[in-house]
Amino acid sequence: MIPIQKVGYLYRQNKPEGFFYLNHRTTDLKYIIITGVHVTPGNIHDSKPYLNRLDRQVKRFGFLWEQ
Repeated sequence: MIPIQKVGYLYRQNKPEGFFYLNHRTTDLKYIIITGVHVTPGNIHDSKPYLNRLDRQVKRFGFLWEQ
């Protein structure tokens, strides 16, 4: 069960409207595995946790940046 504090009101084009949470996954494209999962309220845009989650992955696993 998700605590009510973690739920936010989602209102985006082409998405269901209501109280939801979002599950953000970080993946390693080389090996195609999920390396991290982070849950936010539904009213938090996907871009908000992105850089913090990416920094955490780099520090935790020692990943190198590729372009």
